[in-house]
Amino acid sequence: MLRQEKHDTIGMAMAYHNIGINHQLTNDKDSAIFFFNKSLGYLNYMSPNIGHAYNYLELGNTLLQEGKLNEAETYLLNSLKISENSELEGVKVEVYKYLSELYRQKNDFKKAFIYQDLYMSLKEKEESDESKNEILKKELEYAFNQKQELQRVEADNRQAVYNAEIKSQKKLTAYAILGLIILSGLVLIVLRSYNQKRKANFIISKQKEIVEHKNKEILDSITYAKYIQNALLPSDKTIAESGLNCFILFKPKDIVSGDFYWMHSYPASPITAAETYIAAVDCTGHGVPGALVSVVGNNGLNRCVKEFGIHDTGKILDKLSELVEETFEKSVDELKDGMDISLLKITAHKTDSIAKVQWSGANNPLWILKKNTGKVEEIKADKQPIGKFMDRKLFTSHQLELGKGDRVFLFTDGYADQFGGPAGKKFKYKQFEEILLATNKLSLADQKISLEKAFHDWKQELEQVDDICLIGIEI
Repeated sequence: MLRQEKHDTIGMAMAYHNIGINHQLTNDKDSAIFFFNKSLGYLNYMSPNIGHAYNYLELGNTLLQEGKLNEAETYLLNSLKISENSELEGVKVEVYKYLSELYRQKNDFKKAFIYQDLYMSLKEKEESDESKNEILKKELEYAFNQKQELQRVEADNRQAVYNAEIKSQKKLTAYAILGLIILSGLVLIVLRSYNQKRKANFIISKQKEIVEHKNKEILDSITYAKYIQNALLPSDKTIAESGLNCFILFKPKDIVSGDFYWMHSYPASPITAAETYIAAVDCTGHGVPGALVSVVGNNGLNRCVKEFGIHDTGKILDKLSELVEETFEKSVDELKDGMDISLLKITAHKTDSIAKVQWSGANNPLWILKKNTGKVEEIKADKQPIGKFMDRKLFTSHQLELGKGDRVFLFTDGYADQFGGPAGKKFKYKQFEEILLATNKLSLADQKISLEKAFHDWKQELEQVDDICLIGIEI
């Protein structure tokens, strides 16, 4: 409370980091993640520093223990980048160790061996340095003790001389001269220290100006990237012209997003009914890396329907996965980025009471809330992502018929994974389902408002942990 009153953000960040460590030691991983994120919240307005490095390290370690390998990898690599720039040898040792274990669990034994070798080399160097430091420390302690003994003997001798010649004016004069010499030395030391401090402050000031300028350039670039990404999303006009009665709750974690939503419509023809496709997509990572992957996903979906003319949702996901793999195979580095997706196709029907629906999903399900049933029906997704994946199978195309007033929901995992509430726990899907049921009688617009309010009431002042994309459609 004292640090909050004094606005001691660094102190608050350190305190919450230490609380997270305590929860980590008691195996309370959710609380540990909560407090590490809260610590990062106090560092948000600073450039990446030691505090970021330690929080990213412990977040990566905790997520690794939970088996969330992709999230753990992101945090550990961020910690490694900061520690390498800041020469944090102790942090690098821990990051190397955790990355080795992470890639071992991912079956990426090449990287696991590389980081294990880096870990062993740096650890051996640190142990060697510690041994040298211990020897030096003992030598300095011995020299210090010898000096103290010599000083004690000299002091005794001076005291004896002083007592013998206490009335000697010559002794008093000598002490006065000694005092002047010492005073002059102190003045010179103070002046030198002042000049060095002034130079250091000038250098720090210039460095701060450079960092602030670079940060502004980076922020301006990312902000402009946001406008580009928004231009790729379906406009309000496109959504209105599709005829869908829907809402879209889209909340990026950062300026740009790894989540995105996509829409495409085929108008009716004399021999075919009108078709509308809509998807909620969650790309690997968030922020700038996730946004770059989202561009690949958006372009791939457009090619599937426009260039290849595919109408089946399962076949669209099969082709999209193939296109994503082809894109990342061009890199000299092995990339395993991909995405999870919930893809829906609604076909216009001659009657107003029934709509034919086809749906396919990669890891993300479809929720159906039929009118007046009072329960949520889930269509499970295929347990495989879009992108590189071993033992891949063809995606399933689910055929459904829905009545007027039925609602369907497509979403990514960001809403349910948000930390908050009185205990700093995850929101979870059960509570998400309860809110949908409680607000089902509202209009879609009012239901969206209720979902946003529930999210903010739960999150409060904590950092948003992931991008959010939620689409609600009423037949």
